[in-house]
Parts: sequence; structure tokens; C-alpha cells
Amino acid sequence: MFEDYYKTVQLHPECDAVLIPEMRRIWAKLIHPDIAKTAIERTEFTDKIQRINHAIDILSDPQLRNDYNKNHPYFTAKVATKAKPEPEHKPEPERTAKPEPCYAYKSDISAVLRKYLDSEILFNIAKEAKAQNKLDSFGRRAFYNFGQRVKQHQKFTPWQIENFSKYIAMAQKAGLI
Repeated sequence: MFEDYYKTVQLHPECDAVLIPEMRRIWAKLIHPDIAKTAIERTEFTDKIQRINHAIDILSDPQLRNDYNKNHPYFTAKVATKAKPEPEHKPEPERTAKPEPCYAYKSDISAVLRKYLDSEILFNIAKEAKAQNKLDSFGRRAFYNFGQRVKQHQKFTPWQIENFSKYIAMAQKAGLI
């Protein structure tokens, strides 16, 4: 039966070699037999620490680790997935350019509301509302969400524009803006 030393030590198979000796100290602090309270616990800790030390000894040596990794399921599965042929149709590369800020139905957003379409303004309204306890948590969250949409250049639906105008009116009535 294949014993997974990475699982025993609780490290990822592609972990840096520097971490492996560090795990010996960490495990010693957690399950060293000298810190056991009962004889049964001492026996369990001794067994566990021996398995962990054996795993760390194998994984710490670069040659032994390389030999071990050749038979490890993580690496054999990785090699198998690399061997698959590429599809004939290659998808188009994603565009990395950030889109300009665009809002659906821009003509529907009045000039009064457009001046609040700045993420910092919307975040500040949410913070002030919380500090002054002027709006309920739902209203504060709405301003935060509107700010996130503006910051991420996401479009607004007509329904969101209607809600946005209602929340701006609420903030004006509360004296936040």
C-alpha cells in the first residue's frame, strides 16, 4: 500500500523543500511524546512522530524525494493530463485591456446621479452611514455594492438604476451627502 508522506506531514506535493524540515519542529511542538498526559497518549504520539519523522527524512533528501515523487499519485496524474492531445480548435485569447467605465442605459442616469457614480464616494457614504448610524445595514450594504459595481466597471440594469436613485435620495434625506 502506498503511504502518502505529504499527507502524513500535511504539506502539498509541490511544496518548497525548505518547508519540510520546518514541519519537524512544528510537529514536535504538537505531538512530542514528552508532552503527552497519559500512557496511551504517549504511545499514540510516539507512533505518529515516528511516521512523521520517517516521512520528513524521505522528503528532505532531494534524491529520495525525487524517487518518491515518481510513484506519487499527484505527479502521475499530472503527467497523464499533460499527455492528452490539445484540441484542434484553440479558443481566442482573452482581452487584457480594461474596459472603459460603461453603464447600461447611460441616458437613463440623470446628471444628478452621475456625479455619485464614483466608487470612493459610494464607499464613503457607506462608511459615514455606519459611523453615524443613519441607514440600516441593508442600505449601507447597497452603497457598498454600488461602489463595487462602479469600481469593477460593471453595467447597471434599469432596475439597479432605479434603486440607485432611491438610495441616493435616502442618503440625501439622512444628511450623508
